Amino acid sequence: MQLENLKKGMFGYTKESVLRYISTMEEDFSAKLVERDVQSKKAAETYTRRIQELEAALDGLKKEYEAQQGRQLMIADTLLEAQRYAAQMKAETEQRELELRQQLEKEAARYHAELDRYGAQVRELRERFHTLLRVMDQKAETMKDEIVKAAEGAPERHGLLFQRKTQPVQE
Repeated sequence: MQLENLKKGMFGYTKESVLRYISTMEEDFSAKLVERDVQSKKAAETYTRRIQELEAALDGLKKEYEAQQGRQLMIADTLLEAQRYAAQMKAETEQRELELRQQLEKEAARYHAELDRYGAQVRELRERFHTLLRVMDQKAETMKDEIVKAAEGAPERHGLLFQRKTQPVQE
């Protein structure tokens, strides 16, 4: 408070000077309040704009985050699907391989059985030829003996017709 601006009267300060002083002080305070109000409004507007900018940036980041999450989920789903598909393909391949292996084993067993049968037929045929050759050899030996006996008892010229050749037959 500035007392030198107040006029003194008989019993102290004059009423008019005190009222003027109070009114001046009130006007100063009102001006300062108005100025502070204006500054507050400007600050509030600035802060409101900044809040709106930050909220817009936050919304953009939220959308970007959601889009990123969506892409990550899609990638994860794709990877899981690819893993499931790979497992399915592996199982199908193993199953097909097992079926083909079984089929090949059956065919191999059938071919072996057929080869064994052919081998048995060849052995049987060789045995028959061997037996037939032995029988033919025995009959030839018997016939030779009979020819020799017949030649001894027959005239000379008839014996020459049935003589056995001593040279081997050429093939």
